[in-house]
Amino acid sequence: MSKYDPIGKYLSCIEPTQEKITLSFHKIEEILGCKLPNSAYQYQAWWSYEQKPKTHVQKHVWQEAGWCVDGAPDFSRKQVTFKRLNSFPAKKWV
Repeated sequence: MSKYDPIGKYLSCIEPTQEKITLSFHKIEEILGCKLPNSAYQYQAWWSYEQKPKTHVQKHVWQEAGWCVDGAPDFSRKQVTFKRLNSFPAKKWV
């Protein structure tokens, strides 16, 4: 179990017809129940898409839920947009 599992569960519960969702960093922290690391506030690489991520647990979690980050996070507004990964089957979060 990862501390990022709650964001995977949250994303997997979004209506299948919704292709994108923008979340503030604060909202993500509420979902997780903890603060994001400083690197999430500073580095695009923390959010960017990786096929089969091995070291970035957070990316693995949202990709298993069928989502990836759409473009770059908006660091000035402290928000990020996720979009559906239609080519990957979403993990069922219970």
